[in-house]
Amino acid sequence: MNTRMLPLAIVIGMLGTSHAEVRYTVTDLGVLPGTASPLNHAFVYDGNALTDLGVVAGFSDSYARGLNNNDPPDVVGRLCLSGCNAERGFLYSGGVMTVIGTLGGPGSDAFGVNRAGQVVGGAEVSTPGSFVAFLYQGGTLERLDELVPAGFHFGSANAINDAGQIVTQGGGHVYLLTPIAP
Repeated sequence: MNTRMLPLAIVIGMLGTSHAEVRYTVTDLGVLPGTASPLNHAFVYDGNALTDLGVVAGFSDSYARGLNNNDPPDVVGRLCLSGCNAERGFLYSGGVMTVIGTLGGPGSDAFGVNRAGQVVGGAEVSTPGSFVAFLYQGGTLERLDELVPAGFHFGSANAINDAGQIVTQGGGHVYLLTPIAP
């Protein structure tokens, strides 16, 4: 297939700041997630306007990482405490930003979300510098390595599709995890 692409430069604005960064994902409707600096607020650009997602009380910054194809989309990313010494993943859905939490360590980060609102990412455990992949659904945070046969360790999960398949990595390998019926 020889597909031709039309490059289209868009000016998306910057929430009154000097710099905006967009993530490497886009919905079927052309919606982009990003972060405006130095304000350091996550935003969504829908082709017409930027929507500032803000931060949760007690956090200083928010960074958008991914979104799904809902209209409007759910957005995931990370929140920083002052100076980003500790981070927490977030899910922004229906105008509400929810802190995802951790798995015993000081931080977490969310990278992907599907239409059902299932979120994947990575979280630090109690051993400093040790990360595990997680699945967040229905208010519950679960380690992905506890949902598969013993012997697998996943450092982070990067994406989840609407079928619940998760792209994760660990030990120098990339894995596609596929849910099975109970």
